[in-house]
Amino acid sequence: MDALSNVTGLQDLIASHVPISKLPDLGKASLQWEAPAKDAALPKLTSKILAFQECVSAWISFADPDGFWGRMCNPVRLREEWGRLVRGGGHKTPGLLADFIKKNKLGGVKKFKELKKQFLEQVELEEWKLADPRRKHHKIPEHHPIVVIHKQGAQLFDFRIKIEDAKQDILSLLQFLYPEEMENAGKKLPDFTYSNPKTMITRLYRIIRYLPHEVACDLMPQYF
Repeated sequence: MDALSNVTGLQDLIASHVPISKLPDLGKASLQWEAPAKDAALPKLTSKILAFQECVSAWISFADPDGFWGRMCNPVRLREEWGRLVRGGGHKTPGLLADFIKKNKLGGVKKFKELKKQFLEQVELEEWKLADPRRKHHKIPEHHPIVVIHKQGAQLFDFRIKIEDAKQDILSLLQFLYPEEMENAGKKLPDFTYSNPKTMITRLYRIIRYLPHEVACDLMPQYF
C-alpha cells in the first residue's frame, strides 16, 4: 500500500471509493494513508449524519397513530376489517409490528435481525393459514392491512437495522477523525450507542459539540 502513495492522485482516488466502515482501517494502515483517508472521511461523515437525521425522523413518524403504519397496525381497524373477511383471526403480525415501531426498542443490528426473523416466521405461518382450502373466506384485497403488513412489514426491520448501521459508521468516523475530542466526550459515546430513536439526534449533537468549533457548526443546526 505504501508504494501506491507515490503515485500522484491515486491515494485520493482509492480513499474516495473505500467504504465508510473501512476508512479508519485504511487511515491507520500507515502514516502515508492517514491524511488521504481523513480527507475522504470528513465529507462522508457530513453526508452520513444528514442521511441519519432523515432516517430517524422518518422512523419516528412510523409510530404516529394517524400515519400510514399507525393505521395499518391499528387493532380496532384490524378487528373490524379482518372480521368481515376471515373467521377465527389468529393474526399476530400487526401486534409484532406495532410493538416494534411504537416502543422505541433498544438494541443493535443483531437484535433487530432476530426480531425480523421472528416476524417473518409469523408471516409464513399466517400465510399458510390463509391459503388453507378448509378455511372459508372471501379473497383478501391487496390494500387490506394484513396483506400490506405481510408484504411490506419486514422493510421496517431493515430500516431500523440501517439506522443502527449508520450510528456505528458515524461513531467510527468521529473516533478516527477526532480521537482526542471523542475521548473527552467520554460517557456521551455509549449514551449515543444505546440510544433509542427518540433520543438519537439529541445525543449525537451532544457529541458533536466536542468537535472543533468550525466543524461542529457545519454538522449541527444553528438553533441547537
